[in-house]
This record gives sequence, C-alpha cells and structure tokens, in this order.
Amino acid sequence: MRPSALFGFWGVSTILWRFLQFLVQPRIGVPEHMHNIGEFLIWLLSTSGPTLAVLTLLGFVFREKWKQLLTRSLTVELERLKHQLQLEQAVHAAGLTPMLESVKHDFQRQLEAYKVTLIAQAEEVKIRGDLKKTIATRYVEVQFERFLKVEAALAKTSGLILNEVLYPPHLRRVEQLTGILESLAEVNVRFNECEMFLSTEERLLSVNYLKTLADFLDHCGPGKDPIARESAVWREAVRERISVENMIRNRIHVMAEIANANPAVTPKITEAV
Repeated sequence: MRPSALFGFWGVSTILWRFLQFLVQPRIGVPEHMHNIGEFLIWLLSTSGPTLAVLTLLGFVFREKWKQLLTRSLTVELERLKHQLQLEQAVHAAGLTPMLESVKHDFQRQLEAYKVTLIAQAEEVKIRGDLKKTIATRYVEVQFERFLKVEAALAKTSGLILNEVLYPPHLRRVEQLTGILESLAEVNVRFNECEMFLSTEERLLSVNYLKTLADFLDHCGPGKDPIARESAVWREAVRERISVENMIRNRIHVMAEIANANPAVTPKITEAV
C-alpha cells in the first residue's frame, strides 16, 4: 500500500475510534460529562491534537499525491463512462440501422417513381410542343402555298381580261374568250382557298375586284365593244388590281421574312424564297 493511502487510513481510523469511545464512554473511560457532539469535538481536539497535527502535515506534504490520485480516479471514471457511452451508442446504432435502411429504401423507391413521372411528363410536353410546332409549320406552309397560287392565277387573269377589253372587235377570237373564262374560274377557286387566311377588309377588296373582272366579260369576245384605256372604268379596274395584288404580295413577303428568320420551322417556304 502507498504511504499516502496508509496515512489516510490511519487518520480516519483514529477519528472513528475516538467517536466509538464517545458512544460507549461508560465502559472505556471517556469523560462522562460529555453529553453532546460539541463536547465530543472539543474532547477529540484536546486528546487528538498531535494526531490531527500529524495528519495535517502529511496532507500538506502529500497534497500533490492526493491531486494525482484524484485526477487518476477521475480519469478512470471518465474512461469508464466514455466506454459505456460508446457501447450504448453502438447498441442504439445497431437498432437504428434496419430502420435507416428501410427509410433509405423507401426514399430511393419514391425517388425512382418521381423520376419516371418527370420523364413521362417531359416526354408529353415535348410531344405536345412538337405537335404544335408541326401544326403551326404546316399552317404557314399551306397559307404560303395558297397565296402563291392565287397571286399567279390573278396576274394571269387580270392581264387577259384588262388587255382583251382594249382590243378592237376584229382582233378578238373565241379561243381567247374561252381561256379568259377558264382563268377567271381558277381565280375564284384560288381565292376561296385563301379565304380562311383573309381579313374582312381583304375579302371585301378581293370580291369587288373579281366582280369588276366579271363585269368586263361583257366587253370580251368577238363583236363586243372595247373599253378605252383612258376611261374611268378601266382606270378604276387597274387601281383595284394593284390594291389586291399588293395585298397578296405583302402577305407572301411577311411569311418569307418569318421563314428567313426561322428556316428550320418553315423549310418549304425557305426553299421557295
């Protein structure tokens, strides 16, 4: 046993022995006039003065030893508590592992399902976008094609009729009148195809001009009276022709500009331009 521990044991034993003497005083010679703890302490100090002095001196001399003993004891206790805590944490972690794996599995499954849903939605949006783009592209292409056809038919018919009414009667032929009637019928068909793309003002302008060309049929063909180039009727017809042809060409130019800006959207228009 270490000296410090031996001295400590001796001091405690001495105090305990004196206390026992106090309790059993009639039999072991402790003064009988002591009837309370205060008197016992006074008697203890008077009889154990040298002992307490020695204990105090030893405590002062071995104070570093006491500190070391207390520190070592605390360190051992802390290590024990730390080890116990680690064991409890390990047991707790072992119990949580299955739960965490289950939660992880459920989360992974939900994440995969969400990914599949997002992919499906993205594909649907893409398909709808492609469909809208296809419809819009085809709409512009059809519009462009029909305006090109009506422009060509109108230029041909206008030239035939407006020139025919100026010819002298002896220069006219039945074959020319037949060609004019066929051309005028084609213009009507082409305008009907473009009607869905025309505004109300554009329709009215086109109908008035076609009526003017139909009225000029009374001056076409053998034996019909010609119209003077200086006449107000012929000049009005020319003015209407210019207005209608400009309207159609402006629509074509607008679609051509759209095609040039987005060649991938309207490839047919880009190629035609």
